[in-house]
Amino acid sequence: MFDFLRELFSTGSPACCQPGDELDTAIEHLIGSTDPRLKLVPRYWDRLAPAVSRALQAAHQCTESLFQSHELTRSAYALDPLVHALYASSDQLQERLAANPDLHGFLATPAGRGSNRIYGLLTATRVEKPRLGIALQDGLLRRDVEQTVLQFSDTRLLAFGADEQASHMALMWSVFDYYAHRALHRLSELRERRETLEARYHLYLGKLRSLEHYHRGIGGLLGEAAGGQGSSREETAQELALIEHQLHDAVADIGSLDDHLERVIEVLDEAPRLIHIDIIDRRIDRTGVVLSGLQSGGDAIEFAEAVFHGEVRRAAIRVSIPVAEIPPAPRPRL
Repeated sequence: MFDFLRELFSTGSPACCQPGDELDTAIEHLIGSTDPRLKLVPRYWDRLAPAVSRALQAAHQCTESLFQSHELTRSAYALDPLVHALYASSDQLQERLAANPDLHGFLATPAGRGSNRIYGLLTATRVEKPRLGIALQDGLLRRDVEQTVLQFSDTRLLAFGADEQASHMALMWSVFDYYAHRALHRLSELRERRETLEARYHLYLGKLRSLEHYHRGIGGLLGEAAGGQGSSREETAQELALIEHQLHDAVADIGSLDDHLERVIEVLDEAPRLIHIDIIDRRIDRTGVVLSGLQSGGDAIEFAEAVFHGEVRRAAIRVSIPVAEIPPAPRPRL
């Protein structure tokens, strides 16, 4: 499952471009990511441009809906309750920074080498699970109290930039990458559906011919009722007719490059619904226990959570990291 999330939040997005070039860059990237043959379709650019423009706008809006950045440092771990919830300890935070090859790869670029601070996006899976714990209730310390613990797993850092705007653009292109990924997935689904229907069509066609041959031969001597072959032949013919109808529709969906282009446009038109941002707010204590409105103390945290295609959810938190506090990458073992 995480493969497509890495594609979504990859650092291999299109190079940043001037605003006037953004549409051209997006169309070229979309075609390269789905089907390069789409360039053979007459007026492909004019037909793609409106949908790609709307998808770019949706990608910008998705990125702009994220909150201000949180600093990832040892001191922030002690002071920022959200950072404290993201990592088990300040040592773990440092270890994750040291072991992040993409972060160190960015530091090796001209933009990274000239920066005092790196901006990016931290993604993680939010997990809220019940447990029995110890809590103070009505002035008494009680055991086996039902609690909910908030934890984060699979934290990742990506979409790096030397400033917030550069990180924003890297993330915007990554969101657009996801739209392209969904378009490619749709084309693949349609191809697989057509191939499956073609295989079933030939299977049932062979079965029907076999039944008809039986009916004209030994089945005619025995009578259809003897082996129930008449009923089976009729059911097979009905199933074959249904498969033939479905196959006609499947071929029509991607029967030509023009059809491929239309399917890509249809996916891009769904862009605002492919990713949406939920706002999650909780009040937690220092151990991650979620506190209810009746309980005192704790720290309020609030963060954005991206929902992909109505299924996968990932916390999406802007972060900044002082370069001086990024530990060196571990040396490879000989």
